[in-house]
Amino acid sequence: MSDQQRKIYQNDGDRYEALISREDYQGNIMKALDEIVNPDGKDILDLGAGTGRLAVMLAPRARSMRAFDASDEMLRVCRKKLEASGLSNWKVEVADHRQLPVENASADLAVSGRYWRNDGGPTAPALVEVLDDPAFGDAADRLFRATLDTN
Repeated sequence: MSDQQRKIYQNDGDRYEALISREDYQGNIMKALDEIVNPDGKDILDLGAGTGRLAVMLAPRARSMRAFDASDEMLRVCRKKLEASGLSNWKVEVADHRQLPVENASADLAVSGRYWRNDGGPTAPALVEVLDDPAFGDAADRLFRATLDTN
């Protein structure tokens, strides 16, 4: 992540939100997610939630939504948007992906729209895993065992 990007993430969540809010003007993100998985009634984790684009889209359909990001400033905007939704099935927390404060097997779905590596490496593509689907279960299980192992 560049110094300029880091400054925006740490200090200017509203500006970041203004920029990304124009990216999905045709509503394709939810259509694409629906083709992959039905999020209805699932316990969902949004990893690297930022200003909450995915969390806000998915929360109305989720049983529960937990949004995590390393930036409190980004989560300030996410929290404001979720509060405005009138929903109460969500929680927003500052957390490092390497030490997420969640129990193993406590979520049905994990999503990540963008992810900045701490070492300045490139962003990873969006991640969508269904934890209880046999087709995805092994990969998701390995992901969460590595991510949530605090030993």
